[in-house]
Amino acid sequence: MSHLVHAACGCDFFLSFSSFDPKVLRIVHTLKQYLEKNKVTFYCIDSCAYDHNYTESLLLQSIRSKIFLFFIDRFSLESDLFLYTYQYAKFYRKTNCLPVLVPVLCEQSLNETSSNLAASLADGCLLNFQISQVESMENFLTSLRDSIHDLVPISSHNNSVRHDDRFRPKNSTEEAFMNKMKSQEGHLMKKMLISSINIKSLFPAQKIISCLSIPHSSLKCHIDTMLSADFHLSWLDTVLINKINYFSLLWTANDPNGTKTRAARPPPYLIFYDLNPAQLESICSEHTKNNWSLELIDSYIMHKNPILLKKRRQTRTSASKKSTEEIQYFCQFKYCPDTTPNQLKHSVIDTRFGQVYGQACGPLKDKLLIPLRHTRVSMNVNVVNNVHFYHSLLVRSINVEEKSCYEKSRILDENDSVIVDNVYQVRENLSDQDLMLVYEELSRSNWRMIDLKAYKDKNFDVKFSTIWTSLESFREGTSLLFVGITQCELDQVAHKLNAKRLYPKLVVNYGYLNIKHEHVYVVYFTQE
Repeated sequence: MSHLVHAACGCDFFLSFSSFDPKVLRIVHTLKQYLEKNKVTFYCIDSCAYDHNYTESLLLQSIRSKIFLFFIDRFSLESDLFLYTYQYAKFYRKTNCLPVLVPVLCEQSLNETSSNLAASLADGCLLNFQISQVESMENFLTSLRDSIHDLVPISSHNNSVRHDDRFRPKNSTEEAFMNKMKSQEGHLMKKMLISSINIKSLFPAQKIISCLSIPHSSLKCHIDTMLSADFHLSWLDTVLINKINYFSLLWTANDPNGTKTRAARPPPYLIFYDLNPAQLESICSEHTKNNWSLELIDSYIMHKNPILLKKRRQTRTSASKKSTEEIQYFCQFKYCPDTTPNQLKHSVIDTRFGQVYGQACGPLKDKLLIPLRHTRVSMNVNVVNNVHFYHSLLVRSINVEEKSCYEKSRILDENDSVIVDNVYQVRENLSDQDLMLVYEELSRSNWRMIDLKAYKDKNFDVKFSTIWTSLESFREGTSLLFVGITQCELDQVAHKLNAKRLYPKLVVNYGYLNIKHEHVYVVYFTQE
C-alpha cells in the first residue's frame, strides 16, 4: 500500500461518531486538533453542510478515506446514519483494499445486548481499540502506524507538500460503485444488524442526559441528533475559552414514558442559535404572538477574522489583525397556549442595566415579574479597548397562587412599600467559596436555585451570579452543589446520585482548563 502515501493525499481519516456521549465528543475534538496540527486530512460525520446533498458527500468521503475510524457506543448503535455509512464503507472494501475499518469500542456505555451488536460490527476488522486507548493521541496513532504504517502519514514524509484532493470529482470506480449501490440500498439496510430491534426496549431511557463542553463546530450535529431522538433542553450554558465557544447542555426526553409516538404530537420545543440581537428580537416578537414562550437563553461572543475589502482605484486595503467580536444568542422556545409568555430584555449595556433591572423586577403592587435567567458577556465596544458587559434578562409573571403566597410573605413598611421580598433573591459577584456559603444558607431555608452563571470580571477573576426562589416546593436535603468538579469526577458521582433520584439541574463551566487541560464545572443537583 505504499502507493497511498503520495502528494495527492485524499482523505486520510473518516471519523464516525455519535454526538450523544460527551466523552466521545471530547476525544474526537482532541483528535481533530491533533490531525489539523499535523496537516493530516480528515472528514467527519458532522463536517458536511446541509445546503447540498450531504448524504452523498458523506458516503463518498467514507469510501474515499484510507482509515474509517468509528466510535461504537450505545448511542451510535441507535443512529441510522452511523450504521449506514459503516455498511457502505464495508461493502466498498470488499472489492477495494480501502478503507481500513478501525472500530473504537466504548464498553462502559454498552450493556450485554448492545455489546453483542458492537462485537458483530467489529468482527472481521484488522484491528480495534478501546476508548481508553484513544485518550492518548500519541500512543493511539503510534499503534495505528505500527499496524498499517503506509496509511498513517504522520511524520512519514513531508506533509507540507501534500495536495488535499478530498473534494475532487468522482473517478470511474467511485461513480460505478455509488450507482450500483443506489439499486441495492434495500439490501444494504437489511445488513444493518439492529434494523428490526426496538431501540427503546434495548436501552432504558435516561431522565437527564448531560452533554458538557461541546465545541461550537460540533453543535449543529449534536443538536440535530438530540432533536431527532425527541429530546428538549432543560438547561444550557456557554463559555469562551481560547476564542472557542463551548456549550454545556442538559437534555430531557419529551416523552420519558414512551407512551406516544413522535408523529402523534407536534414538537413542543424550538431551538435557535447563532442569532444576532436583531434576529433574536424578530424571532421573539413573532413567536410570542403565536403562543411560544422563551424558556432558555444564553449569550456568547463569536470571534470572526476581519475581511479585507478592495476599494475602487486602490490596492487591497490593510486591515487590523484583531478579530471582530459579535454577540450571539442561543435560545429555546416552548409552546404554551395557556400561559403568559416570558419577557426578555437583551443586549443591555452595564451602564443602563441597573435601571432596566429595577423596572423589570422591582416589587410592584399590581403585578410582579421575577427573574428566571440573567446572562452577561464582556466585549470591547470601541478601539480604545473599553470593555463593557452586555446583559440579558429573562423574566416571567407569577400566577394567582404564587401572588397570593407573595402577598402573605412580604414585609411592608408604614407606607405599604415592600422592604423584604420573600419570592426571589439575587446573589451576585460570588467566588466559589462564597457560592458554597450562600447555598448552605439558603438551602436551610428551603430556597431553590433557579439560575447560575459564571463570568469573568474586569480583573479576569471567575465570579458567579445566582437567582433563588421560594415559590417552588423544595425541602432542605433534596439538593447537592459540587464546585470545581471535572467531567470524570462528575461521571463517578452522577451514577450514585441518580440512584437517589438526584439529577443535574444546573451546570456551568468555569471558563478555564485546569493543569490537566480538563474543563471544570459547578453542578447543582436536585431531587425531582
